[in-house]
Amino acid sequence: MNAIENNVNTINTVDWKKIDTWKLDQYSSDEKSELIDNFSKLPENMDNQNFIDRYKREQYISWLVKTSSFYDEWDTIFTARSFDSKILKINWDDIREIWEQYYDIKKMWNLYVWIKVDIDHNWWKKDWTEKYSLLAKDWNKIRDMKWDVYFREDDNIIIESYLNDKKEKKANIYDADFNIIKKEITKDDVRDYINDLNKDRNLKLAEDGKKNQERLNNMKLKFNINFQWETHFLKTITNINWDIIFDSKWWKYNIVLPNWLYSSTINDNRNKEAINKWIFIITWADNYGEQEELFINTNTDKILKFKDYIWHTTFLKWNVMKHFINSNDSELYNAKTWEKLWKSTTELANEHNFQFISLDDWKYQLVENKTWTVKQQKFDNYIKRYDEWDRKIVIVENNWEIETIEIQK
Repeated sequence: MNAIENNVNTINTVDWKKIDTWKLDQYSSDEKSELIDNFSKLPENMDNQNFIDRYKREQYISWLVKTSSFYDEWDTIFTARSFDSKILKINWDDIREIWEQYYDIKKMWNLYVWIKVDIDHNWWKKDWTEKYSLLAKDWNKIRDMKWDVYFREDDNIIIESYLNDKKEKKANIYDADFNIIKKEITKDDVRDYINDLNKDRNLKLAEDGKKNQERLNNMKLKFNINFQWETHFLKTITNINWDIIFDSKWWKYNIVLPNWLYSSTINDNRNKEAINKWIFIITWADNYGEQEELFINTNTDKILKFKDYIWHTTFLKWNVMKHFINSNDSELYNAKTWEKLWKSTTELANEHNFQFISLDDWKYQLVENKTWTVKQQKFDNYIKRYDEWDRKIVIVENNWEIETIEIQK
């Protein structure tokens, strides 16, 4: 990498846009003071550098409040630790803790619910003493709530459940800004309101489900799978022309993928699509510790065979095959070509989309499971991932510098 002004580096890659980097050394007191001076309001349109700035800010706040569990509202910080949540007002010249005894803080869309409790002389929570208050981002109280609330993200509504003076179960429904929609209604009324809200969507789901059921009922299997009597021990796999794909002479193999098939489950609708795909994983183990695992690609007639200790069942994520070689490490393969891709040691938070692969030089790369796209930039460590509208951005450490990488549009 070529250094440019102010110790900031620029990296250009084929499939990522330009990314800027920032030195990641341990924070000194002077560096913390400089960070405080440089923090600013979140801009409307964020680019990669803003994600770096956000990460730097989060590191400072985490150090400041002694926890990584917090909500950042810029001049107000809500920490979220059970029975030890706090609210801090910060103007970077002065930090003021707003203190009351309370149990927890929950973020509720763009607002907060503050849960206070009564405690006994041993500082234990007294049961059923929770009091719920709705707070704005600046921590000012909007109103006291009757009882617990929860947010239905799919419907964009908030439901408050409570007992009225007659000990009857009631509920209020609010929109995402806590404007009242329905008041003093029963649990059945809540269900009816949600069903009515989703009437069109539910009708479409029902129609789609019926069509899918008919499609599966009419689906023909592309493979004939023969078991030894009524067991899970495999004899043969043949295609629709009865050409043998796999022959187990000793009938000691099991089909791991798809779905640990048995003789009684091959015609179940839930297995048909999986059976008709292009991959099988077959395994066996004897009483003497000898084990074997086979990957069969029916499109290319390629078979990949492993004879070793099988730490975990090999599995497939989209087009990436993972075979564990010990309790921590695994080998990744392109399941269509059996191209080996070094080894995998850690996975990203959204492992269904991306995986870490470790290289011979102790660096890492990202591989996208669905497309088998290997990201070219190498890095030392994965730090954090953000979802920002249609963008997914990874923050990594590379040569003691922070980098942000846009991994998906």
